[in-house]
Amino acid sequence: MQAALYAIVDVGTAFTKVLIVEVNPDLKILSSAKRPTQGMIRGEILNMQALNECVHGAINEAENKAQLAAGNVHRAVMSISGYRQVAGRPISGVTSTKAKCVSAEDMRTAKADAYAHLPQEGYCIVHRVGQCYSITPNGKAAEFTKTPQGKVSSELKYYLWMVEGKKDYLTEMVQIANAYDLHVSELFAASLASARATETGDGSKNRLVVDIGAGTTDFAYYDEEGILRGTGVIPVGGMNINRDITVGMHAENENAEKLKTSYSSAILSSEDAKKDCGLPSGERYSRYILNTIVSERVGELFDLVRRALPPEAKVSSLVLTGGTAKLDDIAVAAGNVFKGATVTVSEPKLEFAENLDDPSFSTVVGLASLFEKQYKERLKRTDRKSVWQQLKELFI
Repeated sequence: MQAALYAIVDVGTAFTKVLIVEVNPDLKILSSAKRPTQGMIRGEILNMQALNECVHGAINEAENKAQLAAGNVHRAVMSISGYRQVAGRPISGVTSTKAKCVSAEDMRTAKADAYAHLPQEGYCIVHRVGQCYSITPNGKAAEFTKTPQGKVSSELKYYLWMVEGKKDYLTEMVQIANAYDLHVSELFAASLASARATETGDGSKNRLVVDIGAGTTDFAYYDEEGILRGTGVIPVGGMNINRDITVGMHAENENAEKLKTSYSSAILSSEDAKKDCGLPSGERYSRYILNTIVSERVGELFDLVRRALPPEAKVSSLVLTGGTAKLDDIAVAAGNVFKGATVTVSEPKLEFAENLDDPSFSTVVGLASLFEKQYKERLKRTDRKSVWQQLKELFI
């Protein structure tokens, strides 16, 4: 089988990351590129021309690093995010069991009923992630299971989590790739990509993955069975911290970024009152005031994530990733909100991305992994088709 080339593209508020990968069917990263994003904030496109130039520049850079001539890559996989652009919600389908005992037909009917739900007005369905079934044996409380066939129940429900994207936003994202003569093969929610990239395989239960970017914070929550129970986007990120520093300390924008990355902490210490921060330009600032500002904003961010989770959510393992997750003591600040959770700051954990050991690359690496998985599943489905089915699809 001939290898296929793809551009894996993550357009963030601060930076656009691109991987050029080869799929055959295992995925191999040929090159990577990272450029400042222009023309978009929190998923809202403000200047399409500037954004096009930024994305195309990053793709060109990645192609050059992979020693590919411009235009050799014709397909793209892209991330989607944004507080108003991407939404997730629970969906269920239901059927009455014909023989008071769950059959394979009942399972198909309940699942089809769930899949029949339409997206919200103005949105398109991006993902449907299956969760589980529930049965009600002899009128008792509902029991959740992945294998209901043969069990006694008068009713069967099927649950899934549906991720939707605004039609206008999705169209614009596809147009960015089309302008570079790229066909968009897949779109994936950034929250699911980051969760994929930081998987450790240790069987962590009640796992919450929080990707803190510049403009937004994406999260994905998995229950003790590893079932996806919630995704979301919080309109707070590293840019909010910068803005607070700018206003609260009367600092220039560039100085605010330097203060945040070089001197700030997500936890306020009594020792901070005895220290100050000096920049190369000569300005000096109070570290106590700096960390008061930063700790307040970071605490608010984690509180917003906690309130956005399903009411029944119990977080035992909290994984922080994304560029802003590199902030000093951010794991301690998260633990103060999510009491009892084990908190870690994680870079991509996948073997094929061993050279991209930076939390800011989690989304783009997760995109590549999700696509590899889908690519292999598609190949398996094709292999199972009869010769007649393949010919019919080819000519009809």
